Amino acid sequence: MNLDCKIRSVLDTDLLQIEVAELFRSVGWEVRKWSWTGYEIRCDWAQLYLDGEGEILMHGPITDPLTHSQELFATLEQAGIKYWGEFYGADSELLQEFNG
Repeated sequence: MNLDCKIRSVLDTDLLQIEVAELFRSVGWEVRKWSWTGYEIRCDWAQLYLDGEGEILMHGPITDPLTHSQELFATLEQAGIKYWGEFYGADSELLQEFNG
């Protein structure tokens, strides 16, 4: 898996991290607790981390984010989660800002 890009985003939700992680598990992502206070969600094209509560930080490496963004955001949108953030390329250049 060539995870050469990154996502940095904020999820504005009353859900707990584990509840957000479980939304992704229900559509086939792997979920695990990666620290005392955070969860990792991963699939073939992304390895993302969830940190914080209320405004949850979702960040990590992602392959070809512009191709996969619709699939990633559909899970959040179906749960009514507001989000915003940025995708960065391999050289840390800003590829795209997003919100939903």
